Amino acid sequence: MQVKAGRPYCCSLCELLAAEFDRAEAMCRDQYTSPEAEALLTDAWTALVAAGDAFAEYRQAVQALSRLRALRDVS
Repeated sequence: MQVKAGRPYCCSLCELLAAEFDRAEAMCRDQYTSPEAEALLTDAWTALVAAGDAFAEYRQAVQALSRLRALRDVS
């Protein structure tokens, strides 16, 4: 999906993911001293990355389907 003129994100979900990455990064900068807190931060970050990757994979599949439809309609 293309970013529209004047908008920093292509869709509201990408904007939400970016905000969550900012939030997670801020939590990572805090000085946690407990191994439990560090493990939870790692789990949270890993899950957020997986969510972003899954959405990107979905968008790529939808775009590929759109290209196939366009080719089919031309034939």
